[in-house]
Order: sequence, then C-alpha cells, then structure tokens
Amino acid sequence: MEEIDLKKLKEIVSEEKEKTEPQIQSVDEIVEKVLKKYEEEGAFTAEEGVEYQPIESLITPSISISGSPEELERAESPLARLAGKVYSAARNFWDSIAGKLFETAFVRRLDLDLYAAGMPYTGLQYAIFSLIVSVLAGALSFAVLTVYAVFSGNIVAPLVSIAVFAFLLALLIRYPRSVAASRARAAEKQLPYALRHLAVLLRSGAGFFQALKMVAAADYGVLSEEFARTVREIEEGKSTQEALSNLAIRMKGSRGMRRAVAQLLRALRIGGRISDVITDIARDVSFEMRERVAEYGERLNVFGIFFMFLAVVFPVMIAMLSAVGYSPSSQAILSAFRIPVPTLQLLYLVVFPVAILGYLHLIHAMDPMR
Repeated sequence: MEEIDLKKLKEIVSEEKEKTEPQIQSVDEIVEKVLKKYEEEGAFTAEEGVEYQPIESLITPSISISGSPEELERAESPLARLAGKVYSAARNFWDSIAGKLFETAFVRRLDLDLYAAGMPYTGLQYAIFSLIVSVLAGALSFAVLTVYAVFSGNIVAPLVSIAVFAFLLALLIRYPRSVAASRARAAEKQLPYALRHLAVLLRSGAGFFQALKMVAAADYGVLSEEFARTVREIEEGKSTQEALSNLAIRMKGSRGMRRAVAQLLRALRIGGRISDVITDIARDVSFEMRERVAEYGERLNVFGIFFMFLAVVFPVMIAMLSAVGYSPSSQAILSAFRIPVPTLQLLYLVVFPVAILGYLHLIHAMDPMR
C-alpha cells in the first residue's frame, strides 16, 4: 500500500481552496448587486423599516398640501384656522420656538406619520399647530388656576399649567403616529381576506390593476381605502411599483402588510403566477395572526391574576386595615394602619378607578385583533 504524502495533500487542498474562495466571493458580490438593483427598482423592500422620502414625492397630484404654516388659515378645522391666525400674528416668535423644539429629522418623521395617517398637513404645519394649541391651552389653564390660587391661597396651583402644556404637546405630536398605527392594524386584520379575493380575481383572468381596483371597491374597511389610494396614484401617473411602495410606507406599522407588498413587488419584477404568490402571502399572514392571538390568550391568564389583585385584593385589604386601625379596641401598634379619610377618598374615588381603567386599556392595546 502506497504511503500517503501529507505535505502534498495539504498543498492540493490549499490550491483548491484558493481557487474556490474567489468564486464564492464573486457569487456573493453578484447576489449583493442583484439585491441592490431590485431594491432601487422597487422589487425588493427591506423589512427593517422604510427610509424617509420627501412628502412631495409621495402624495398624488390630486392632493394639494402646502408646507407653509400660513396655509393653516385655510384649513377645514376651526382649530387649525385659529392656529394659522395666531401664527401669522407673530410669525418670527413661533418660528424661533419651533426651531428650538423641533429638529429637521423630527419634522421629516412627522411628515411620514401624517402621510400614513391620511392627515392633510405637512410636518412643519402640524408641529406649529401643536405648539400653538398647547401654548394657548397652557395660558388658559394658567389664568384659571391663578384665579383659583387667589381665592384658595394655593400658590402652587398655577404651576400645573406647565404640565398641561407639556402633556398636550406630547399628546398632539404623538397623535398622527397613533392614528397611522391604528389604521395599519385595522388593515392587517382584513389583509388575508383581501389577498384571497385578489388571487381569485387574478385566476379568473383579470389584470393586476383591474383586480386591485375591484378589491378597493369591496368592503374591507381601511384596507379598501388604502387600495383605493394606490389605484388613484396609478391612475394619476405613478408606476405600479411606486404606488405599492407608497402603500408599504403608509402601512409601516403592519409587518404583514410590508412583507406582502415586498413579495408582490418581487413577483411583479421577476414574473410568474402572481395569484399563487398572493395565496401564499395570505396563508402566511393568517398563520402569523393565529399565532399572535394564541400568544395573547396565554398572556391573559397572567393579566387576570394581576387584575384581581388591583381591583379586588388591594382595595379590600386597605379597607380592612383601616377599619382595624380605627376600631376602639385596637392597640397602639395597630393605630399605625389608620389612613386619613381624605386619603381614603382619594384612593377609592381617583387612584383605584384610574389604575383599573389604565390596566384595562393596556390589555385592550395588546389585543392583536382590536
């Protein structure tokens, strides 16, 4: 038997490895270039998030949105018109405050939130509107609380107006994102049914645009509205890829919608039976929704235990301890459990009801099918 030359064997393996590594590297480069090309053409959408695009490139020609805060004077909302008049009266003052509070990147993100929420304002307009409304509310509360402080002697009361201003400003700034997320969740609930409807129409011989138009005319709630916006964008000159990409931007709060649009774009770019692709997407989305509902059902068991403690155990325990502390035969050590009557009134009329309602709202907010 011939003896194996290990040194020669190592040389052969090294030569083969050196030949293979450039090939693997070249394949990786080709794949990376193809993915980059598809992403530029709209056939591939990253699921990590949607990059910012100027609002002017997203809106359709039929929607006229001016970026100037002066245009608020011609808005439909009376409150927005009031904010526009207040801004025009002291433009430099409001611009200086807004420039210190709101960065350019923040206004750009607000642009996308407003676009996704379907609210007819730009980020700059809405930021100025929120600032003016919050300042007016804070000034009104300061005047009311100052009158109350004069008669009651509570000099701390007017400081509450600062909290009113800060809370209202944060609430208004957060509102567009909340509306956009709510619309995305509502659309995602109807997504499997709409996709199956779209697949049936495609199998029956309808074109993609015609099928999309028929689904938009059906009763799928928010999803039909979003499909109608997509159809309108295509009719007004945008390509199908651009209109679907804008749909993904508006539905950025729905992972299922973003994945569905990404696969639709890929299928339109590469070709093949789109109806089969849409059916597979509907099946995947339905499976994920069932998984989320099952997970939420398991969490409800734990939530129920905490709710019992918050709504039953803690109030009863405090009432019993307070009764023992106030009993005539109680010893000195038990008198420590005496809770003043005003404090008990505050607990049972304000603290516990607010805590229970907040906990119920939290449970409702975590419901994947709300």
